[in-house]
Amino acid sequence: MNQQQQQACLSPQSFEYELLPQMTLPQQEWCYAISINYDNSLMVSASQFDIKIYKILIPQQQEDQSQATGTFKEIQFLKGYHTNYVTTLNFFKSQRNSFISGSTDSTIIIWSPLNNQSSTLKLNNWTATCKLNDHSSWITCIVVNPISDDFFISGSEDHTLKFWLCSEPNMESSNLSWSNIQTISDHNSCVQGLSINQEGNKLISCGDDDKQILIMEGSKKEIWQVKQKIHLEGSLMRLSFITNNIFAIQQQLKEYLQFYTKNQTSGEYLKSKLLPIQTESCAIYFPSIYVPSKNLLFHKNGYNVNLISFNLSASLTEWDCRLEQTIDFGENSTFGTISDNGELLITWDYKSSSIQFRQYKDKSQA
Repeated sequence: MNQQQQQACLSPQSFEYELLPQMTLPQQEWCYAISINYDNSLMVSASQFDIKIYKILIPQQQEDQSQATGTFKEIQFLKGYHTNYVTTLNFFKSQRNSFISGSTDSTIIIWSPLNNQSSTLKLNNWTATCKLNDHSSWITCIVVNPISDDFFISGSEDHTLKFWLCSEPNMESSNLSWSNIQTISDHNSCVQGLSINQEGNKLISCGDDDKQILIMEGSKKEIWQVKQKIHLEGSLMRLSFITNNIFAIQQQLKEYLQFYTKNQTSGEYLKSKLLPIQTESCAIYFPSIYVPSKNLLFHKNGYNVNLISFNLSASLTEWDCRLEQTIDFGENSTFGTISDNGELLITWDYKSSSIQFRQYKDKSQA
């Protein structure tokens, strides 16, 4: 790493997310989950029991975003597949544009476009290629392997984590076969949050009433093992890896975000820092997401969506963070996601009953 790259690691950008008012999408139906594909051209969003697929065109960066042009168009409505609320949506990472949905009907569905070429997608093109019924209660969270599309992990109100492997690594078949290759049952309550590291070999989860964090290691080819358990006071809401050696955890009604750092001698994660943030009673189904390319954490607590910037040394041994922006939605029924590159933030909230788009703006260049 050269000196310029080292300096970039040491100095986080100052940023904010600006609302794109021309891209507000009214929706009265509850939207517990939203996901964006690899190049920010497609969005899937929950509409109570059903799923809507949108083609989106994000405007170019401008001084006055209210004058920027951006469009979205609903291209498919997937109705009647789930029999209860859709709670999780996750695009796979490849250009194929397949995605996963999870629901309070206890099922997981894999959706794939019939045309393998993402550049020639046609209307009404997605179909349910596989339905998984191994969970016995609500699906609450899902994480996809960041390395390949043939492996993901699900968490549920049935207290379990399940690890899923596809028999077709390239996912080219229209009749995919997925298998539950492992179940971890160490939680004693609903699994509220999941996060997988960038290498895909470390996993953390948190439980609601069991007040427990599980730290696991493994891979799609190796059995996952629980390496450490951390017990805290109070209900645990959501968590996220920052680096392999740092993760953040949010507790219900706590006015801070808590960080754990891996001790290089013992190998255990220990409490390290606190970041003060505002809090009110919170709701689940809103994953915390770290965006490595921008060194930022997208994190909800109570009524607020928080954007937190990180200052990481080149060796990743020294670090700090600060609260860069807070978006107050006025109540806790807010759900959403951030794109893989951090350029786009999308939310739905009950108060406005609309899907809102916000775009990243580097304030240092303003």
